[in-house]
Amino acid sequence: MSLLDEKEGQVTIQISGMTCGNCAARIEKSLGKIESIHEAKVNLAIERASVRFNQRKISIDQIIHRIEKLGFGANIYKDILKKQIDFRKIEYRSLRNRFVISAVLTMPLLWTMFTHFSFTSSIWVPELFMNSWFQLMLATPVQFVIGMPFYFSAYHAVKNRSANMDVLVVLGTSSAYFYSHYLSLTSISSSVTNHNVPLYFETSSMIITVVLLGKLLELKARSKTLQVVHRLQDIGMKETTIIRDNISMSVPAEMIQVGDIMIIHAGEHIPVDGKILEGNSAIDESMITGESIPIEKKQGDFTISGSINMNGLLKIVATRTGERSTIAQMNKFIEEAQVSKPPIQRLADRFAGIFVPVIVSLSLFTFFTWYYVISSGDFALSLEHAIAVMVIACPCAIGLATPTSIMVATGRAAENGILFKEGSHIEALNHGSVIFLDKTGTITEGKPSVTKVISINVPELYLLRMAAAVETYSEHPMAKAIVKEAKNKRLILPDSHSIITFPGYGISGSVQGSDVIIGTKQLLENQGVPIDINNRRVQQLQEQGKSVLFVSIQKKFAGMIYVADTIKQNSIEAIHLLKQFRFKLVMVTGDHDYTSKAIAKEVGIKHIYSKALPKDKGDLVRQWQQKGENVVFVGDGMNDAPALAAANIGIAMGTGTDLTNAAADVNLMKNDLLDVSKAIKLSSNTMRNIKQNLSFALLYNLIAIPFAIMGLLEPWMAGAAMALSSVSVVSNSLRLQKLKL
Repeated sequence: MSLLDEKEGQVTIQISGMTCGNCAARIEKSLGKIESIHEAKVNLAIERASVRFNQRKISIDQIIHRIEKLGFGANIYKDILKKQIDFRKIEYRSLRNRFVISAVLTMPLLWTMFTHFSFTSSIWVPELFMNSWFQLMLATPVQFVIGMPFYFSAYHAVKNRSANMDVLVVLGTSSAYFYSHYLSLTSISSSVTNHNVPLYFETSSMIITVVLLGKLLELKARSKTLQVVHRLQDIGMKETTIIRDNISMSVPAEMIQVGDIMIIHAGEHIPVDGKILEGNSAIDESMITGESIPIEKKQGDFTISGSINMNGLLKIVATRTGERSTIAQMNKFIEEAQVSKPPIQRLADRFAGIFVPVIVSLSLFTFFTWYYVISSGDFALSLEHAIAVMVIACPCAIGLATPTSIMVATGRAAENGILFKEGSHIEALNHGSVIFLDKTGTITEGKPSVTKVISINVPELYLLRMAAAVETYSEHPMAKAIVKEAKNKRLILPDSHSIITFPGYGISGSVQGSDVIIGTKQLLENQGVPIDINNRRVQQLQEQGKSVLFVSIQKKFAGMIYVADTIKQNSIEAIHLLKQFRFKLVMVTGDHDYTSKAIAKEVGIKHIYSKALPKDKGDLVRQWQQKGENVVFVGDGMNDAPALAAANIGIAMGTGTDLTNAAADVNLMKNDLLDVSKAIKLSSNTMRNIKQNLSFALLYNLIAIPFAIMGLLEPWMAGAAMALSSVSVVSNSLRLQKLKL
């Protein structure tokens, strides 16, 4: 196929009507059969599908039509957001109304169950409730009006040669309903009054009512897992006052354009990225970076969308709007991570795919065993136990075990400024065995700073002021460090002229009539400045990772300025935490041996690779992978891109607002190495949570099904247990929201 024939598109589709993992698997399987669709991933928990397709061969409308043919509702996710339609609220209201009506109609039928047991037979039951035709009148709307969505879903599942939870509910409730209906009709021609006919209308109605209650609780619990996404979306829905072409107006965030001036009052969210034109304030960036302490910002400082103006009035010019804003990129990252499937979920989906046929077979086995062996000829009792087996089995809990945990984890990560591109990366990070740490900008600040000033025969501040006056005209990082140090000391820098640069050596100039030279020892000696200093001391400083700049004033040696790329405040603590996770730690840098060894020794890393070019970093990652290691690479610069791409998991430090350019699997909004340990802790706890969910779901079925086969559970009890198993899985996933990172 030529490149002209290929034009890949991607769309996120909101799907309604899915009831279990089999529904999601059926949609994936159906879309996967279409040659023009490259990939389809369906997430049951958020009821969303992400589809990659060839735009020249198939349209989005055709994809939606294919999903609708399977019996599900489908809408483009972006269209739903634009219309501000909350399908979850609509679905919740509909489900709640169905449950209430079903419960009201089922209560009289439930009352009749007191006559089923000897220990409750003394409880009074109205005579009307025992009438078979009255029971039929109550059970019929529950079965065929309230329960119609179950039939609709089951029909489409069977039509597409599949099976889901609704197939089990329909088979179980229909068996109880129609058998009771048959008994009611036969009672007319028999001598038995319809008050004494053993009916099972309460079984069919109770199962539907309990299943609806379970779905209602599950939907409410699942909506809690999307709290972070909802908060981010709500910011985009709110209107902001802007000035455009000297006209003041209120517009939603998506309508703000680059160059618009936003008026942000105290307590308001900043809807898009921008730069402060007027005012100063403390800005709360906790929703974006996870940093709880507000940051003081003034005119000229940049602001991040989603942050809150704590006090004062700000005028901010918009610099990144729409899908390019930080908050929109975060939303995209979270949504894509939640739709993607880790390998452990694919295994659960395959299991759920064969689950329903196996349960139907077990139900038939139960019926025939009871009818022919245990309780010979007792059709009603055999049917009751078969229904219990059919209803108690729950593929839903298995289908929800992984996606609900991934949803909560990605949301919790985003609250702490950690963005996973895919849910599969959470699992992959947990499998990491070795962490490669780039030195510059990851372990260290990434920019040199002055660590010490030693003056000889002149005041220290005078030496710094004269050196900074000359370095003002240099773009070298060390020059900027000296100028910054002088400004931090609040020194007023005099004018300088006659600037001469010596590439690779230093710079000279005239300041207030004095000739100043700053640079290497060799430069000063070449300029005729004698330096009487212990060379061994200079070498020791260099071995500690410090650069020594020599300064002369009026051809006399005036002192030295030590410049170094200092270690970040939290790096030593972060590396200690990473060691506790039992990772092998490797530092890789393009710096010289003596500098890298000094930094590695200070932070406690034994394995070092120095003088590494960008290509070398990628090759090193592959070499360790060939040894069987799962490599996690942590870097911050463009030169780390080859290694970030080659690693099993690439973590980009301090991507801030520039999320679109990050070539990593995990993006950290803050430039803090501690967030790497937070991401690993979250990954570890999430995988433990998923395994707990899967273990519970499987254990529940392994224990409950034999009990149902042995006839120890009533069908309505089986329905209640099935519904509560799904709620339990979702509730366990929600525990991740309280995880302290």
